[in-house]
Formats: sequence, structure tokens, C-alpha cells
Amino acid sequence: MTDERKVDTVVVYKRPSSSGVMSGVVGSVFAILGIFTIGPVFLPFAALFSLVSVLRSITGFSASGAAVALMSCILTGIGVALSPSMWLIILGLIGSAGNPR
Repeated sequence: MTDERKVDTVVVYKRPSSSGVMSGVVGSVFAILGIFTIGPVFLPFAALFSLVSVLRSITGFSASGAAVALMSCILTGIGVALSPSMWLIILGLIGSAGNPR
């Protein structure tokens, strides 16, 4: 007699449970630093990390990541709105885009 054993294969998919949370926290820290210190230095990093956090939370289906990403985006928007030097940079970019030399 032959000993036949049925072997079941179990595949486990592991997803990160907090996708986008850490990049959102880093973006929030950069945004707060941009609000209270030098905006043009920290706010571009805040915008970059906020964008990464939004993309990671969407692709990872993470509600906590989406909440932190939203908080980071709001803080970055507040930082841009409160920084006169960022206004000048943005207006200079918009103005130079319309005048080709």
C-alpha cells in the first residue's frame, strides 16, 4: 500500500496595517517646522511627504494612513497660506511661466 497524504497549501498575504502613516507623520512634522520657522526650506519636503502618504494610504487601503495624510496636507496648506516668502516664490513661478524670454 502506498501512503498518500493530502497536502494543503496555505498562502498568507501580509499587508502593512498602517500604510502611509509614517510618511504622513514626517510630512506633518515638516509642515509644523515650516509654519513656525523657515517656510521655503521645510514646506516643499512637507508637500513631498504628504503626497507620498496620500498615495501609500490609497494603495494600501489604510484608513489611519488616510487620516494622517489628510492632516499632513492640511498643515502643509496652512504653512503655505501663512508664509509670505512662499507667496512670493509661487507668484514668481506663476509670473515667469507667462513671460517667455
